[in-house]
Amino acid sequence: MAAGAAAALWAVCSVVLIRIARNIPFAGQLSFVLTLAAMLWWLFTVVLDLASQSETCKVGWSLAAWPGIVLVPIAWTFFVFDYTMNTCRIRRPFRLLAYIGLPSLVSAIALTNRWTHLLYGPDTRLVTEAGNSFVIFDHGPLFYAVAATLYIFLVAALGLLAFAFLKAKKVIRPFMGALIIITAAPVVANLAYIGWGVTIFGFDPTPFTFAVSLIALS
Repeated sequence: MAAGAAAALWAVCSVVLIRIARNIPFAGQLSFVLTLAAMLWWLFTVVLDLASQSETCKVGWSLAAWPGIVLVPIAWTFFVFDYTMNTCRIRRPFRLLAYIGLPSLVSAIALTNRWTHLLYGPDTRLVTEAGNSFVIFDHGPLFYAVAATLYIFLVAALGLLAFAFLKAKKVIRPFMGALIIITAAPVVANLAYIGWGVTIFGFDPTPFTFAVSLIALS
């Protein structure tokens, strides 16, 4: 059931991605498409994680999700910047570094986690409750370092949106307010997961919240 629900969400995101990519160009379109593409990869790993029963498979798919986990908030922040500032598409070395460098670095850390335990520690374990199997993660030091880095991007996005909301005409403010909610919702979901262990199907609610938010905006 959980895997099926995640798969349905993945299918809807796929349709949204195709429609947005074929839409009339708008400010931030490339970053928005990249956000959706990264979201699809993240959801793909979530589906396979939820469908797996062994700890090895679940942890493996959780590690495989990290390129998408890193890229989604980065690409979303650049979309917010382009959309609120109405910038045109130009080459930006820092942006390319953020798109490629950070996900690649975290992916390398994820690949070596079995030896370093920098993302998920040795106390990570499989738990079965009411017939459902899920993993309780022992978060390593780099998990929190990466999370803090991604929060910097999202806080910057929220700051830009707040500025744009205050400067916008009254007729535009409801939409800008919706963008603020869409950006803040995954942050709240992630903080609830890390701080209080809130889950959906025993899983981190962040990807589901982000995916539903992106679909709603689209």
